[in-house]
Amino acid sequence: MKQLMFAVALLASLPSVGTAGDIVIPEDKTPFGINLGDVVRIPVKAVAGTQVKARVSSSSQVAVQTITNRVKGKEAPGTGNHEVEVKPKGKGQIKLYVTISPPNGKETTDLYEFEVK
Repeated sequence: MKQLMFAVALLASLPSVGTAGDIVIPEDKTPFGINLGDVVRIPVKAVAGTQVKARVSSSSQVAVQTITNRVKGKEAPGTGNHEVEVKPKGKGQIKLYVTISPPNGKETTDLYEFEVK
């Protein structure tokens, strides 16, 4: 019985396993707020061959991923969709710069601003 009480007390003293935060997908470039633990995802719709780069102004983990679609079990040709994912490492203001470079077009850079609370 003592061991059971000790185990319960030990579990109660440990920090919670952590609940996953929200996934936030902004629909426009208006500044917004998120909570620490949330993840920001920016969908980028583009033609095949488009290069997408992302950089942030503060300490955050940022990744650019290619999105592929499947039709009848096979990859659909001609899509150049990407997703930029940002995982903030702390509180504060974050500026995310997403640069889109189509193969035969003009390079553009979009700015997304958000505050981690």
